[in-house]
Amino acid sequence: MDFHTVPNLGERAGKGAGVQASQIVSNEEVDAVIGNNFGPNAFSALKYAGMKIYNGSGVISDVITQFKNAELPELSESNVPKGSGQSSG
Repeated sequence: MDFHTVPNLGERAGKGAGVQASQIVSNEEVDAVIGNNFGPNAFSALKYAGMKIYNGSGVISDVITQFKNAELPELSESNVPKGSGQSSG
């Protein structure tokens, strides 16, 4: 099992950041993603690309250990409401 990190270049994009991040990850041809918040559009894009989506946060080495030990929950739906990434200004 190989692991690598992918910078989230869309993290400050506000609206559409999740979909942009999903496209970046899809280009990496990964089987799974680990993150803290997955909005409905990003979640759908990742699922459409065939990825498993896991909820995890904290120190990355701990999160990877949790993943290897099958301790991270796999998400079956988005865990934040639509529009949560929209900037207010």
